[in-house]
Amino acid sequence: NNLISNSIKFNSEGGEVIVQAFIHKKGNDITKELEVNNIKWVNINLDKQISSSPDSLVISVTDNGIGISNEDMPKLFNKFVQFQEASTREEKGTGLGLVISKGIVDAHNGIIGVESEQGVGSTFYFLLPIS
Repeated sequence: NNLISNSIKFNSEGGEVIVQAFIHKKGNDITKELEVNNIKWVNINLDKQISSSPDSLVISVTDNGIGISNEDMPKLFNKFVQFQEASTREEKGTGLGLVISKGIVDAHNGIIGVESEQGVGSTFYFLLPIS
C-alpha cells in the first residue's frame, strides 16, 4: 500500500502508476525475466543479489513521476526521511512508510529496492521467497 500511495503522491497530474507481479526463478537473469514478462521498469540496474535469490514473487510499482536523485536514493529506507520534493507537496508523511515496508519484507527474508531517474520516474520493488 505504501509503495502505491507514494507513487500516486509523487506523480504529476495525469501520470501513470503501474503495479505488476511475476515469479522470479532462482538462477534466472531477472533483467531477461522483466523483458519476457513485458514488465515496465525505470532504469534497470539490478544488483546480482536479486538474480541469485530463491524462487520469489516479485511485485513492482512503477510511476512516471518526479523521480529520485542519486544523492537521495541511499537515504530512502531510513527513519523520518523526507525530501525537499516531498516537503513542497500538500500531502505530508511521517517518513516511516518505506522503513515499515522494508521491515516487513526483511522479516520474510525478502529484498526491497528502488530504481529511479529524476524527471522520468521510479520503480519500487520487492521480492518475497516462495519456496
